[in-house]
Amino acid sequence: MAETVLKIKLPETKRGLFNRVPTRLYSPGKGKKKLTPSAVSVAGKIYGFSHTNDPEAVCRLSYEQIREEFGFSRATIAGAIEQLCKAKKIERVKRDQDGTAYKYIEELKGKRYDNIPQYLYTAEICVCGEWRKLTPSEIRLLAHITTACENKKTGGICRGSAGQFARDLGICKTTVKKALRALMKAGLIYRAKENKGKSKYNLSGYEVNRAVYEYKKYLKKPRAKRGEKPFVSAEVAAANAKAERESYYAKLREEAQQRVDKYLLKANREPRFKEITGELSRMEIAQAKAEIFEPVTLPSLLIKKQALIKERREILKGLNMTEADLLPRYKCLKCSDTGFKPDGCQCNCYPKGGTT
Repeated sequence: MAETVLKIKLPETKRGLFNRVPTRLYSPGKGKKKLTPSAVSVAGKIYGFSHTNDPEAVCRLSYEQIREEFGFSRATIAGAIEQLCKAKKIERVKRDQDGTAYKYIEELKGKRYDNIPQYLYTAEICVCGEWRKLTPSEIRLLAHITTACENKKTGGICRGSAGQFARDLGICKTTVKKALRALMKAGLIYRAKENKGKSKYNLSGYEVNRAVYEYKKYLKKPRAKRGEKPFVSAEVAAANAKAERESYYAKLREEAQQRVDKYLLKANREPRFKEITGELSRMEIAQAKAEIFEPVTLPSLLIKKQALIKERREILKGLNMTEADLLPRYKCLKCSDTGFKPDGCQCNCYPKGGTT
């Protein structure tokens, strides 16, 4: 499977820097208060400064420097440091003309770490056509997968389920699923078809886009001169065209569904219509059972079904609606606005030159 083209705006000053976060900070243990995402990030930075060959080493970063590193507000930084001090994970050791210094004092069991590229905290990354910063959960998950892929024993693949990642990282399963989708859409990670998990014994395998560490690719290039077209590689052009095509059809299908939802909302205001819809839905199961086990009851069921359908049509007629209004009206009847015909071939309804 080809890796998705990754789009990122990366300041040059963030190149090559890492934040080393002990994984123990994600789940502090029974009876202890969970650290906020900002506190985990700041703790990792102080831990990195404190644990060196020099036993006297401390972290002397000011609030302004931490703000530049992580993009947090001063209030968030102050709250994070206060929480870490109360949890007895760090301590203020010096206050002189150079400012306040912090040292990580907690002894951690099982020294496992996630190495988080520093630029991920502040860089804007293109996710589904939208430029935005990654959320703390997305950063945490990406770092966890990257660290696992760096381990030679894993063969460059991080295997796990959403539930397993949630337990390891101290975040809920739903958040993990959303983060996985966002990271794959951004091209930061990908999952080959053969690595898609099918059970708890056959877990999904995720790989990291190796371009994540090739920072030079993402440095902002100087603007092209007037009249000069910027160079775009064939790989990037193909990926952009594919994304534009998918976006075009997704918008068409969304518009068709929104129209149906509008009519359904109007119809469901009639209590009897809602009741009939529920009865017809349940009748499908009863009809399937009757066809196999009680064929004698089938004619009466079909008569009742026809009566309900007729009554529903009368209700819709009173609302100036028809059954057709409750079905999506697609722009293209050949592909139903999917871009592909039933035989799997691409539909020719896509406008030449893209959506414009």
